Amino acid sequence: MERLKPKLKLDRSDGAEPPAPLVAPRWALVPRGAERFGPEAANELNHWAVQLVARRAMRLANGSPKGPLTIEQIAEYLARAAELMWAPSMMRWEERIIDERTIEIEVTDCYAVDGLRRSGFLKDYRCACLAVRRGWFEALGIEAEQEIIRTMRDGADSCLIRVRLR
Repeated sequence: MERLKPKLKLDRSDGAEPPAPLVAPRWALVPRGAERFGPEAANELNHWAVQLVARRAMRLANGSPKGPLTIEQIAEYLARAAELMWAPSMMRWEERIIDERTIEIEVTDCYAVDGLRRSGFLKDYRCACLAVRRGWFEALGIEAEQEIIRTMRDGADSCLIRVRLR
């Protein structure tokens, strides 16, 4: 399945600059926090912060959906929240619906991995992608299990995350 296109469209006919993404490319802050407080504290703080931002992004992008959601609606809501959080140059991903309870997300380009690799902090970094989705699911009132199948952090060409709705 191709990446779902969000319904959130921003009119650029007036030539205005697009809004800044909710998550600015601040990968350099994680190494600074690690130098001052240690890598575990830096990772914990990063996860906490991105989970809060993710909840807000989901609500901004989709409002407060009511009632049971289909897997297709959930995948669309994830795509909308992601497009609000990250500029296209920061992240490239695709959602695939596997069955009525499972979505796979494949990330092929990630600003955090690239920046942290350049900074030399990648070995101590714990990816915040699960914290992001945890925030999204909290905002939607959904319980889900997430599993990292592979990760660019560990040398794979892409990250693959499997999400199973409970």
